[in-house]
Amino acid sequence: MWTCPACRGELVRAHPVHGVYACGACRGMWTDHAASLALRAADADPAFSQIARQLDEGARGSAPSGSARSCPECGAALAPTKLFGVDLDYCQAHGTFFDRGEVAKLQEAGVDGKGKALSAGAIALGVLEILSFFG
Repeated sequence: MWTCPACRGELVRAHPVHGVYACGACRGMWTDHAASLALRAADADPAFSQIARQLDEGARGSAPSGSARSCPECGAALAPTKLFGVDLDYCQAHGTFFDRGEVAKLQEAGVDGKGKALSAGAIALGVLEILSFFG
């Protein structure tokens, strides 16, 4: 069982194929690097955006503020970064954690230069590009 980096609740698989996991307690979402690559290849798997919307709409709690966050796979400390002005937490080796609402914020903040909102797949690519600078 993997635990949520934000609240230590249980992460459950939220996508039938890709490594997307959701926390029912704080409504956060973990995506592994393979899921990010697959989402980019499909350029916005509709299920990814649907999962994020369901998590945002069903918020029941919040993450403890100021608590150290660790990778659900290896336990290493997650590194903070910003993408389009939104704070994210990532593990260089395994994936990215999105707090409730962060995917929507990224989609609102990220535009492609023509005023068109970025897809979930494009956001996933942005996360991977950030990671490429660190390893």
